[in-house]
Amino acid sequence: GRVLIPSIDLDWFVVEGVDDADLRSGPGRYPTTAPLGGAGNSAIAGHRTTYGAPFGRLDELRPGDEITTITPFGEARYEVVEPDQALAGWVQDLNAIAPGHAIVGSGATFVLSDMGDDRLTLTACHPRFSARERIVVVARLIGFAHTTPTAPSLDPSAVPLPDPTTGPSGDPDPTPAEAGPAQEPPPAPIDTARAVLDPPQDLGLRGYDQALAPAVVLGLTTLVMSAAAAVLSMRVGRGRAAVVSAVPLGVSMWYFFVFLDRLLPAY
Repeated sequence: GRVLIPSIDLDWFVVEGVDDADLRSGPGRYPTTAPLGGAGNSAIAGHRTTYGAPFGRLDELRPGDEITTITPFGEARYEVVEPDQALAGWVQDLNAIAPGHAIVGSGATFVLSDMGDDRLTLTACHPRFSARERIVVVARLIGFAHTTPTAPSLDPSAVPLPDPTTGPSGDPDPTPAEAGPAQEPPPAPIDTARAVLDPPQDLGLRGYDQALAPAVVLGLTTLVMSAAAAVLSMRVGRGRAAVVSAVPLGVSMWYFFVFLDRLLPAY
């Protein structure tokens, strides 16, 4: 799908899933929540700092701001509501309340629950450059326009009419006795739009913020080793310096990027 929020100039495609790999591509829908524009609580997670920071300005949303989601099934319009109204049953579990958003703990999965209405929930890390808490914006569904597929036009004169006395192969139609028992109609689809959901154990964005210290240390180590290699090359020549410094510098740089990769999804 696609999510658009004109008031903060947001226009991003939404992927399915909130794992680290999913959110590298853009905002992701929690798979255990309702589909975009569907009945129930549809929830999306996104980064505020890294990977394009799609939800970087989420804290600027105010009640009344409009959010639009577009899917192959239609276009849904939502309106941001006050968090103390949207999460009235969990006010005591909110860490902070501000106009248009609330701050909750990273394990506050109640914001993903079906509240009995049709809503859109946006979540992101808080504060910026940290994964300690989550910022939550709730918007209620105010309109949905279905996408109507256009059927191809056919020329009736080009379609041969069937002969009522014969079957598809041209043989005479079987008698009712020859036709066998009547087929039962397929069962009606089960409406699971408001089924009880089993949300994940945290609000996504599960990068390892404890990787910050190793990433900083290894980054500084790599810089120092690079400077040492440059000085060494001026004294003994590039060839000898490369032989001496290539392996330790390569190892330091490798682990720096390993920890940096673990760190970034948390933001």
